[in-house]
Amino acid sequence: KAMRQAAEFTTFADLQTAWMRVESEMKDFLVTCTEKALTEPVTYTNTRGEKRSMPLGQLMLHVANHGTHHRGELAAILAVLNVPHPEDDMLLYFREKP
Repeated sequence: KAMRQAAEFTTFADLQTAWMRVESEMKDFLVTCTEKALTEPVTYTNTRGEKRSMPLGQLMLHVANHGTHHRGELAAILAVLNVPHPEDDMLLYFREKP
């Protein structure tokens, strides 16, 4: 699937609908994902146009780590600008999670 572009989301509701669809697809995938599937190679083209291949499990770890990196960048920017933002500490998240 091609990556969706920001211009496609003209309202917050559009973004929220897309987010819920992606989250549902991710949950469906994770429920059926096997340990063997995590070791299978996935071939992809990176942002520089280079073909690469890595095991699915490593790619999934990369996605989680990369998201954490960007959330940290955003939290730092908001803190420097004195903009209140949600707590991003995982320990607090797990403690406060219903």
